[in-house]
Amino acid sequence: QQQAGLFDSNDTEATRQDLNYEVVYGYATGSLHIKSLEFVHGDLKINASRSAKGAYHLAAPGYEPTTSADGNPVPRREYKPEKSVMLSEPARQAVHHFRLGTDDLSLAIRRAVESIQYLGPLRERPQSTYLWGGQEPGQIGNRGEDAVPALLANLNAAKKSERGALIKEVSRWLKAMGVADEMKVQQIGGSRFFEVMLTTGGKEANLVHVGFGVSQVLPMIVLALTAPEGSTVIAEQPEIHLHPTAQTVLANLLVETAKKRKLQFLIETHSEHLFRRLQFLVADQQISKEDCRLYFIERDAEGDPRLDHLEMDAYGRIKNWPRHFFGDAVGETERQLRAMIERMKAERNPGGS
Repeated sequence: QQQAGLFDSNDTEATRQDLNYEVVYGYATGSLHIKSLEFVHGDLKINASRSAKGAYHLAAPGYEPTTSADGNPVPRREYKPEKSVMLSEPARQAVHHFRLGTDDLSLAIRRAVESIQYLGPLRERPQSTYLWGGQEPGQIGNRGEDAVPALLANLNAAKKSERGALIKEVSRWLKAMGVADEMKVQQIGGSRFFEVMLTTGGKEANLVHVGFGVSQVLPMIVLALTAPEGSTVIAEQPEIHLHPTAQTVLANLLVETAKKRKLQFLIETHSEHLFRRLQFLVADQQISKEDCRLYFIERDAEGDPRLDHLEMDAYGRIKNWPRHFFGDAVGETERQLRAMIERMKAERNPGGS
């Protein structure tokens, strides 16, 4: 499901409205198909849904389908949606006379989808050298494989004032996380090979010779700093292989870049430290509870996953903690305290008197 902003071309005040779009997929005879495609924009609702025989029913205000002898609407194969975001040409022609063209709907959805940047939980292992052909990558890749090429492209930016700015910002965040004091990317001789060097405690080392967490968080930092303004960034386990302090600072990175660059982050995380820092940032009024929504996924009685919204107040406190959230950290602390007290009592009174 996706949502995008769209202007009504016939509205003289150009009022911005939400465009809701939903595509549902099905699986039959060994292949994936579009089960239904729906657009909702204001009072306009258009739907194409698949029949049992593979043809599609079209529903839209004012559209009158052909009916069979028994009065039932007849589905048409030419109404099959295109590329998950567009009605077919015959379907567009059937609803073309409405005040908002379906081409506008599809274009808005396509722009919204193209604005999504994704980083998966499994990222490329660091390399001792990187071959770069001089191209600037459009995205850093699902595994972060183009993070270093993005740094090299910035180092060779057309505007002299922009050269190296990205590397400087990445270094700032690596230092804040406590994983490196400085990072630089340098060419090896006159070749097209480059190496990523990190300085920590006055000692310089290649990326492959430092903690594995550095190479794993590097794509996340680069993505947050390079995603086009207004983008939606989806990242799974951005904190992977990072120590607790670095996980905490990662939350600062998300908040700062979200505000500065108008980004929306959708983060899947197992990190209590990242979660707790977000609570603190709300309590510290660096963000509001409306800026940050937290969800917990658990299975219901039937075994199906359920998404529960964690209600947070203006002080960052969660009103509906799930049972055993984060491994029941509070319960573990209480049990440790009780065990400590009982042990201290036993040590003071070895005879039990």
